[in-house]
Amino acid sequence: MNIAMLTGRLVNDPTLRHTTAGSPVTNITIQTQATHRDQFGILLRSEPWIKVVVYNDLALECTSTLRRGVLVYVEGSLHTHKWRDPQGLVQYVTEIEALRIQPLESILPETPDTEEAAQAAPEPTSAVPDPADPVDADGTHGDVAGDRS
Repeated sequence: MNIAMLTGRLVNDPTLRHTTAGSPVTNITIQTQATHRDQFGILLRSEPWIKVVVYNDLALECTSTLRRGVLVYVEGSLHTHKWRDPQGLVQYVTEIEALRIQPLESILPETPDTEEAAQAAPEPTSAVPDPADPVDADGTHGDVAGDRS
């Protein structure tokens, strides 16, 4: 069984694109929180960024309603894609293919006040490069050869 369920805040605004077959697709990244204890019992906290790909009507809904910083529940399945980069090295990306995305807080329409609040909101923290940048040249979801209807 391949089921992924998590909550987190959107790191980026959803951007609508289309597959080569014309189906709507968007990629979002959510930042989650995880805690665990190390070998000495010290509580450690991490904030991993999780890539999520959304297709069809759900992609249209996400791009029209969701904004950076919104707390969401995501349900879907894990998928790993493999490709060769320009240097010939094999690269992998694992992401959630969303079947359901539910906002967990009210989403205000974008007004000058909400835009200022979004700009004043703290940036998500992470020690990794910005995964909000789309994955290109390797199987980007905007250029997916197969249609996901």
